[in-house]
Amino acid sequence: MNIGRAHWVVLATTVACGGPSSPGKAPERPSTTGIERYFPLSDGFTSTYETVTGDGAKDMSMVQVRRTDPRHAELRTGSGVRRLEVTSDAIRREGSGYVLRAPLREGARWEGDNGGTTVVRDASVKLVVPAGTFEGCVRTEEEVVQERARITVVYCPGVGIARMDVEQDGASKRFLLRSYGAPAALDEAR
Repeated sequence: MNIGRAHWVVLATTVACGGPSSPGKAPERPSTTGIERYFPLSDGFTSTYETVTGDGAKDMSMVQVRRTDPRHAELRTGSGVRRLEVTSDAIRREGSGYVLRAPLREGARWEGDNGGTTVVRDASVKLVVPAGTFEGCVRTEEEVVQERARITVVYCPGVGIARMDVEQDGASKRFLLRSYGAPAALDEAR
């Protein structure tokens, strides 16, 4: 696993993203219950990130949700699609480990999305990122020993992934949330 794969597996982010799957339909509002409170997966929900590598290189990334049915969602980026299985208490990448899983309390652990063990390190984080200041966030850390990698993610209520740090073999990449929510509807009458 390289640093690019590690951040894709967790967040599925790259530079570009396709538009809403059905432009004429307003996207659903983000869920405010269950595990989706910390990782909104309603159709059309879009997050953009400012990215910075350890050597200072900056870029932007975007990810958009396509909700295929109540138990499945896709994270879409310019480089592909990541399929997720969704229950009230867990989000799991199809064929892999958990992205996020209840209970979200300090010390909770589960089989991580990258083949390591994910641990909740803090369940009451206050975070400041370009998109704003968020409280009541949860910080997880996945150690992937065989790959010498660490993925630290901060999930915030109603927001999703607000910050992610990926470290591997001395290289690093940070993702800071710049904007989030349902895409604005375009006025086609103009």
